Amino acid sequence: MNYGILTILPPIIAIALAFFLKNAVLALSAAALTGCLIMAEGNPLLAFNTMLDELVTVFSGRWAVIVIICIALAFGLSKLIETSGAGRGLVQYLTVKHNIIRSKRGACFLTWSIGIALYINATLSMMLTGVIMKPINDEMRVSHEKQALLIKTSGHAACGLIPFGQWGGMLLGLIEAAGVANASAIVFKVVPVNFYCIIVIFSQLIFLLLHKDFFGIKKAEQRAEEFGYLDDPDTQEFIQNQEMKQETGNSEEKVSSPLLVMLPTLSTIVVAVTYIFISGEGNFMNGDAIGGLFRAIIVSSILCICMNVIMKVYTLTDTLDIFIKGMGQAMNILVIMVFALVLGGVISALGTGAFLAGVFHSVMSVKILPAVLFVLTCTIGFATGSCMGTASTMVPIAISWAIAAGANLPLSIAAVWSASFFGDQISPISDSTYMVCGITRCNVYNHIKTAVPYGLMWAGISLICFIVSGFVL
Repeated sequence: MNYGILTILPPIIAIALAFFLKNAVLALSAAALTGCLIMAEGNPLLAFNTMLDELVTVFSGRWAVIVIICIALAFGLSKLIETSGAGRGLVQYLTVKHNIIRSKRGACFLTWSIGIALYINATLSMMLTGVIMKPINDEMRVSHEKQALLIKTSGHAACGLIPFGQWGGMLLGLIEAAGVANASAIVFKVVPVNFYCIIVIFSQLIFLLLHKDFFGIKKAEQRAEEFGYLDDPDTQEFIQNQEMKQETGNSEEKVSSPLLVMLPTLSTIVVAVTYIFISGEGNFMNGDAIGGLFRAIIVSSILCICMNVIMKVYTLTDTLDIFIKGMGQAMNILVIMVFALVLGGVISALGTGAFLAGVFHSVMSVKILPAVLFVLTCTIGFATGSCMGTASTMVPIAISWAIAAGANLPLSIAAVWSASFFGDQISPISDSTYMVCGITRCNVYNHIKTAVPYGLMWAGISLICFIVSGFVL
């Protein structure tokens, strides 16, 4: 059924309420219910029933269930590492004893490097980078806003740029499905003109090397440096952090062996990479990355618990109590993420992406087609919050549109592909937004507020590149 212009109402409501109410659950649930009302043609009982069905559907999806479990386990693991003093032990090991990380800049550079190194899968990159680097970044007073931006954008962009991971496999599949000859060659031609992802990765590196921050990130870093506040004092996350410090008492001064961090971290990487390799029968592009993440987090959690008991940091009872309390602190972000997934399902059912694409389909200028595709896809990505959904909708459209208009095919595909990552990175209704906020303990509203200016800056530069390239290539 064609719902027309009503399809854009749910994302508009979600984005508006997210900024005005600063309450993600209310914004997402209101938007999802609005979408259900549209599908139910105004029948409130039918809309409520549809909403419940969408909620159940979230938990029927393997990816969503695994990510929810992994976030809860990551919270428990982070709590145990923080309370045991292992994070401070690792910082001392890397700074005082071996002088590997000498400053906040070094911690951020390592975060950037790990995120890119785990390019095989975006979820894997964000999850593991957050778990590995949060204790170090916290000790080095890197604000949670900067941690969230760095973890989400750099590693995520690398997944879209490097063609040997699962995202590269998805792009290859979309191009092959469109009937384009020699799709593999096209994928490699897309890489050098994937301007958004290239700009994100290298601008982050330049900002880190120059130790420069801008917009809201600059204020957040000044706050963290001057007062030691990794979160805004007015946020719930700051209050929870203070309560955690009071609960743990003198544990803030506790310093334990860095092995309590290093071995679980190493096991996480080894288990994840090994499982992906085996499940893909030697091909990482075909491997089960989300399954690897699931097994890796479970193994590292068990290992960390056992090590705390064996090294007599805590008794088994106390260790499990700390770990379970940490998992409990994930509830708020998990509720938000579930409603984000519900809204994503509703938006997909309404056909929001296809509607927006159809509105702009009449623009056929060959020279500016890549730029038009980029702007259109950015709009769809921001409205839907789904990189995969946006790319799946727009890549086939871009291919047929470019062929019909006689435009540069790799450039047109690159415009759509790179813009898909823009929407996912800064949209208030993106599931990865809530995922990275959960891992870093960053306030969702503050993350969006500080990420949007960077995303718009990167998108603006990318748009110029696509305009120039449309005339040159």
